[in-house]
Amino acid sequence: MKKTALLLTLTFIIVLMAACSSDDENTEAADDAKTDSETQEEENEEESEESESEDNGSNLADASSEEEQDTEEEEEEYEPYEYEEVWEDVGLEVESSKDEINSDLEKFQPLLISDTKQDYRGYISSVLTSVQAEVTVGYHYKRFMNNVPDMLMDLKRVELETNEMDYARQQMIKAYEKAIDTIEPLESEIDDIHDGNFDTESMNELENNLLEVYHYEALACVQLQRLNEEEDIELELEGEDALLDFIDENLIEDKL
Repeated sequence: MKKTALLLTLTFIIVLMAACSSDDENTEAADDAKTDSETQEEENEEESEESESEDNGSNLADASSEEEQDTEEEEEEYEPYEYEEVWEDVGLEVESSKDEINSDLEKFQPLLISDTKQDYRGYISSVLTSVQAEVTVGYHYKRFMNNVPDMLMDLKRVELETNEMDYARQQMIKAYEKAIDTIEPLESEIDDIHDGNFDTESMNELENNLLEVYHYEALACVQLQRLNEEEDIELELEGEDALLDFIDENLIEDKL
């Protein structure tokens, strides 16, 4: 009986010890799992930070590259406008004062816009487009002839005080006269144009004459640009960039 009791006691102790051992192992496993999870989270956070850092670095590099590209484009944009060589003998040297020049500008610039708030280039463009499309030529022809000759007369009448601004006026007079001489003969061609009988040779002649028109205006623009560089004059119709663009596109070197 005593042996039986002793065996039962030993068995109970062994079972109890096994249970305790199992709990310890489970606790350790749970702790290990928790530690592994925390380690993985830390690694993920580090990888995320590294990725963000790389992205930010890449974005900064892209932004820097874009800024450099913009700077290069700006430098390239203004490269053709170094007129000292090409335009060296165009226009007059600036001798008048800023006040005198701006006083002439106040008289000169409004004359380049018609009563319908359009410049002569707009009327020319409308005529040329209608000729190319072979429609509504008569309408745009009349608009041109009803406005540009009057603008020419206003330019001829105005009295300017400075030689520099008068040079610009004289070039614009040549541009207007050439434009009228080019567009006016189209009156007898309107029906042929609408019928598709305006031949390639006539079209080429029209376009070449208009190139000469814009060349004269470019000469006037060179003078205005000289004045703007020397005296920072008050240009109302076009900013400096537009002025330089027009010169660069329309000045014919062979005619200088």
